[in-house]
Amino acid sequence: MGVLALVLRASSPVPRYDALVTEPRPFLWWLPDTLTLSRVPMGALAWLLAAWPLPLFSLMVVAAITDLLDGAIARRLKVEGRGAWLDPLCDKVFILSVAAALVWQWQPQTLIVVLIALREILQLPLMALLLGLGHGRRYNFKAAYLGKATTLAQFIALCVLMVGGNVVPWAWLAAVLGALSVVQYAWRATAMRRE
Repeated sequence: MGVLALVLRASSPVPRYDALVTEPRPFLWWLPDTLTLSRVPMGALAWLLAAWPLPLFSLMVVAAITDLLDGAIARRLKVEGRGAWLDPLCDKVFILSVAAALVWQWQPQTLIVVLIALREILQLPLMALLLGLGHGRRYNFKAAYLGKATTLAQFIALCVLMVGGNVVPWAWLAAVLGALSVVQYAWRATAMRRE
């Protein structure tokens, strides 16, 4: 039996060396996704800090920095994969969590909250639909300039809300930019279906 196994092993094709070698992962390959995912617990922390504008503002600045760094580091390391859909998802979790915490603490008008969170309200069902239909791997979830501008307008509106300023113009700006960015995402999704 041992001789037969030896003969069978010898007659099987030898795998090519280059097929056995995998491309090494770049140093710190895990850092972009870790920075992205850090916004989820930051969203939970926002509930504890909602009563104090300065600590909550500081948390929002840290979240914005992680949002800038995760993509920059991923591009620098040439790491591709989950970040394209994970980043906008974690952004939405963070923004909605901060908005909900502020609603709970400061009780602004419902219209203001809807305007600030309009992009998330419209885009989450679109993302869920694309992922549910199996298009998530093919669809480009990367943020566009309209999406980044919307996030900035949302952050400013939330900060103005925290300090009791006139949030209405910022909320409307966030809503208009958010609606335009959802139209852009939907257009990209329909273009993907035609391919």
